[in-house]
Order: sequence, then structure tokens, then C-alpha cells
Amino acid sequence: MPAFSSSSSMMDSGAGTTRSFREIARMLERCPWGRGLAVAQLESIGRHLRCIEPLKGSFIFREGSQEPYLCILVSGSVAILKCDSTGRRKRIAELGPGQSFGEMSLFDEEPRSASAMAEENCVILILTREEFQRMIQDMPQLAIQVILRTCRQMSLRLRKTSAALAELLPSEPVAAG
Repeated sequence: MPAFSSSSSMMDSGAGTTRSFREIARMLERCPWGRGLAVAQLESIGRHLRCIEPLKGSFIFREGSQEPYLCILVSGSVAILKCDSTGRRKRIAELGPGQSFGEMSLFDEEPRSASAMAEENCVILILTREEFQRMIQDMPQLAIQVILRTCRQMSLRLRKTSAALAELLPSEPVAAG
């Protein structure tokens, strides 16, 4: 497995490893993201994914980049970093196995809102927008499963962010009513 500089992203650096769709399906089956899906469904999803293995300190993607792909973390940990108004990077989340990230780029076609960096050596499955579109065309019911799993993780993240924001905002009196 090659080492990558922290200045390049994983997709640009050609960090993909050759894995069969069955190997990818087994990875999904063993991680929380794949729970509840039948082996045939996991294999079908596996046909649309590729595997990367970023080393500790490597960027998977950078804030502001246009690379449209969803990541499913199979092993390792990933830090999500956001630049503040002064340009300093702040850690806003740490993700572990079974969590997905980078999903907004599949749906909104906007630049990345944050950077993702490997906190340790990782195994990550990648679903590109192109492969996701192919999945929608070829297997819409399976694509719905991917969307539902992605929405659930986005919803949980939004709830956590809302709770953290509520702690930072000043209290306002609530009118009786």
C-alpha cells in the first residue's frame, strides 16, 4: 500500500485497491453500515464501490474540493475538519467503523463543506456519483436502501450538531402560552 502526502486527496492519488465485489460485500456485512441487508444486496452494492486504504495523516478529501463521492468507513478512524473564519482547521467530528461521510456531495453538487483526514490507517469504501447514478438506473430499490442509510446517518449528525449549537447559543425567555 503506497504512502500519500497530506497535500493530496485519496481519489486524486490513485489509492484504490483491487477488491472483488464479494470481498467488498463481506466488508459491508461486517460493519454496522451493512447490517440488515441480505448477502445478495451487499454484493449488488459491492459492484458499485471501490476500496481505498489511506494511511494515517492522509486527506481523503479537502474542504472546497468538488469530488462527488460518499465514503463508508470499514476500519480505522477519520477526523472531519472545518476551517474557521481565520483559516484554522477545527476538528468537528471523529468517525469510526460503519459510519459514512462525504454524502452531501452525492446530492447537492456543491464543494466539500469540510475536510476528511485519516486519524489512523483506514479501509474506506467509495461510492462515486457516477456509480450512484448507475445504481439508481439499474437497481432503484437498492439505491433507496443506500439513500435511507445515508439519510439516517445525516439525521443523527444533524441532531448532534443541533444539540451542540443549542449549548453555545444564549438563552432566550420563552413566552408562557
